[in-house]
Amino acid sequence: MNVVDDLGLDPNGNEPIQGKLNNAEQDGTLFVFPEGDYLVTDRILMLFNDAVGMVGQGNVRFTTPSGYNDWAVIIDHGEYGLFENIDVDLRANNATPGCRIAGYTDVQIRDVEFIGQGIQNRAADVNPALGLIARDSDAEVLAENVVARNKGRMGEYNRGNGRVGAWVGQSSKGTVTIRNCHVSGFPNNGLYTSRTPGAVQVEGGVFRNNDISQVRLGSEGSYVKNALIEVDPSKSNSPNPWGMLNGRGVRIESGQIDSAGVTVENCDIRIADGASSQGGVVAARPGGMFDVVDTRIQVDAKYASGVLGRVPDGGSHNPPPKPHRARLRNVSVTGDADGGAAVDIRSRPDSMVRSCCIQQSGNRRTGVKLVDSNGSAVRESTVNVSGQTVETESTNANVWGNSTGGSCPAPGEGGASTTDAGGSDDDGGDDSSSDASNEGKRLTVRGKSHNSFKYVVEVSGEIHGTDKAESGEGGSGGSVTGWVGKGEDSFTFTGEIERLVVKGKMTLRYRRSDGSPNVMKFGGNHTGEIAWYNGRVSGDAGRTWKLEDGDSISSDGSETLLDGCVAGGGWWDSYHTHGEFRSALLDGDCAVSVDD
Repeated sequence: MNVVDDLGLDPNGNEPIQGKLNNAEQDGTLFVFPEGDYLVTDRILMLFNDAVGMVGQGNVRFTTPSGYNDWAVIIDHGEYGLFENIDVDLRANNATPGCRIAGYTDVQIRDVEFIGQGIQNRAADVNPALGLIARDSDAEVLAENVVARNKGRMGEYNRGNGRVGAWVGQSSKGTVTIRNCHVSGFPNNGLYTSRTPGAVQVEGGVFRNNDISQVRLGSEGSYVKNALIEVDPSKSNSPNPWGMLNGRGVRIESGQIDSAGVTVENCDIRIADGASSQGGVVAARPGGMFDVVDTRIQVDAKYASGVLGRVPDGGSHNPPPKPHRARLRNVSVTGDADGGAAVDIRSRPDSMVRSCCIQQSGNRRTGVKLVDSNGSAVRESTVNVSGQTVETESTNANVWGNSTGGSCPAPGEGGASTTDAGGSDDDGGDDSSSDASNEGKRLTVRGKSHNSFKYVVEVSGEIHGTDKAESGEGGSGGSVTGWVGKGEDSFTFTGEIERLVVKGKMTLRYRRSDGSPNVMKFGGNHTGEIAWYNGRVSGDAGRTWKLEDGDSISSDGSETLLDGCVAGGGWWDSYHTHGEFRSALLDGDCAVSVDD
């Protein structure tokens, strides 16, 4: 249903829209919003429907009046629901609207950006940006490519009533997936998703400069994987970044919920110097057993730990269920934090630190500290610190096969992000290095649909973020990693592209070689569908294997063009090339280009 033609909604933002939507026949209806601004002055309610959806065409925004502090959209108590490609504009003074997306079967919110600064009066009970509820044990709720750069006041936890990025609470019993989202600048947790009996699965995304925690989990089956997590007040766009109370990276706790078993996997976590933070991964007193795997943590803040397992006595809550052990495998902790311990585990018997790498150059820094944790082990790890390698108190631990020399991988080295994970002007990243002296060439990664792509770029010179970097995953130095959905990221660099990987619906891999041809490869997706591509290089090119039907190599006089298609399921088209990478288009969904 076209809401302008069929319902008479005003696309110019002058007349409220919720009355006509709430009174319309909703069940089985997909409400399509043509490009425009739509005024919301009270809740849009879509309740108890078998299937209902709202989808924007082009640039669509819901605007709210000054002081609006409530849900703008509620999809709930139904089976199937969708809210897609409609941004929520909170630029009116003291406006903090949110979206509650909930249901009993399959409900999704995709490609939505919260535009503006979410600040309310200091004493207010402020509405979350997102509320996600999977109401049955087999229900699924998905938030994908949602961007919320709040730029709120730090220190306004407000006894738990401050503004939250995404909230999942006790009413959620199924699985909530938060995929490739970008959440920053909230005073009361970026993702506050720990007080639920259901599972919360955080896959990819960027979580930066939120107070209390970036990602907060607690229940069995919950995890955060492949995410970039950063606390650096110097890069924050909040009005009072140094007022942060405790900006943890990942916080593990479950309150009164009798559940535990959180995993942190393949994440890049950075706690910068001067940040007020207990550490990169912190299991609180109500936090049960947890695992940290294949993760890189950089800690420069004094006394902050890379991984901290506090005494699991519950604090003001009941103790979490046993066992309380912590397991770390292939975890790197780097940085120059002074004092404290890189890994600090307390009253958590049978804990394990195995195949880990700790390199902390700060003064009086302990490597691994175990307190009241009998049966624990530190094995086959590198622990290179200024203080004691392994410190035990009231603990019988198995310590063997460890070394005290060597270097360890920092965030961005083989993982989810770059070591200097800067960002865009809207996000709290650092763009100060992008001046005229560093302009060089410009690399643009542009997404053209809701499909999300991850990219990795390495150059022979330096690469710098710019104010055009929408998703803000940029960095300085020679490499950058990020995600792009519907929009673009743009960076300047010097030198040549040494390595380029773009991975999503299909995959591009490019690697430059000295003394031999460069390699450009196009890979299909797992579905087995045919995917189309084209690429351009400044020199000549040839196929590694013979050309197949539908593939071609041609020249326009200045560049060589590669055109073709590739099947999914592990198939690749590979070319050897000369000259420099110029551009690639992946199945019409993602474009990568270099401009001098």
